[in-house]
Amino acid sequence: MKNYTANSFTLSLLKQCTFFNEESGLISLPSSHVIETRVGNKYIYKLVGSESELINKLHENLNETLFCRIPVNQAATAYTKNKSYLDFLEPHRNNFYFLRVDLKNFFHFINREIIKDSLKDHVSSKPIISGCRQSNLDFIVNVLTIKLPETSKNTDFIGKSILPIGFKSSPVVSNIIFRKLDILIERFCFEHNIIYTRYADDMLFSSSDLRNDKYQEKSVFDDLFKKKEKNNFLHSDRFLEQISFIVNIDGFRINSKKTVRSKKHLGLNGYLISGSNYPYIDGKIRISNKKTKKISKLIYECNTDKSDLDIFKVVFSIDPFRIKFRRKPKVEFLNNYCCAQINNKIIGYRSYLISLLKYNDKYSCLEDDFIFKVKGLIKESEKIINNRMKKEI
Repeated sequence: MKNYTANSFTLSLLKQCTFFNEESGLISLPSSHVIETRVGNKYIYKLVGSESELINKLHENLNETLFCRIPVNQAATAYTKNKSYLDFLEPHRNNFYFLRVDLKNFFHFINREIIKDSLKDHVSSKPIISGCRQSNLDFIVNVLTIKLPETSKNTDFIGKSILPIGFKSSPVVSNIIFRKLDILIERFCFEHNIIYTRYADDMLFSSSDLRNDKYQEKSVFDDLFKKKEKNNFLHSDRFLEQISFIVNIDGFRINSKKTVRSKKHLGLNGYLISGSNYPYIDGKIRISNKKTKKISKLIYECNTDKSDLDIFKVVFSIDPFRIKFRRKPKVEFLNNYCCAQINNKIIGYRSYLISLLKYNDKYSCLEDDFIFKVKGLIKESEKIINNRMKKEI
């Protein structure tokens, strides 16, 4: 598929960029066009300036004309069409041993050389325009990456070119880049009857005692009188060393502080897998009470006589009067703002809950008591939506 060349729309955008020259091409994005912010332990990069809209359109165009056509591995579940976090978890629910591995600085370890090597079979090496010294491939590498200046607080990558978190094409590009490693990991896991999925920088592995080398289910009685190994292979240091070796092929590293080993149950980001070690018992998934607590709290508060200002403050722990707007807002504006936020939230929560039930219709993976709870929350949220719509009318 080595046939991608910049289309007329891309070229029209490029010619509007001040850092594009028809002889030398597009230089790497100047640091003056990017703002670095820290969220938790991650650094996020945002395009700024008069040309930020042009750069965003370039990324969107590349997503639509190139990156969507390049395959990613089936193990990748983040930033993938028709896949969600549940697709990251569901393949593991009928296993007993779990291992969660976190990749350190997942995006920022992806540099110019890795991107170029991954895209060279898909992008033309011809000049981006006639008479230009820059190839289509070099143009794409330059638009995808930024070089961190000496003033960057992301000290591990100062002076290096990175794939920045925050750019529109970075998520899908990361899956394309990691495809080679996904395949290697998947093959290794298949040899040892281990299931593997990945959600961005989160890698999840699982296995069961009751499978033989041909990946067929065994009876629990087959191992009843057999001396079992002290540790399941998935939980051994040897397995983790092998995964570390594979990801390090492209320079990635495992964050050992976030490695989690567990049996039977595994909790991740508000979701809980209750696994199974027996072929005749299905494992299940549930969402933690903490994750649904805010939904329940919003429903409860909306059924009181409180104003939208008070409801917004209580549920989301944000004082509307302390929100920074361009101009100092009047109370009426804040009321309307809070009303809109509450409406959007309750509609969004309802959609999320419905998506859980639809996923369960396909895989029958959710616990029965949780399904009952979700149906109740959907019913209550629909009542609130209808009541609020009547008030607006």
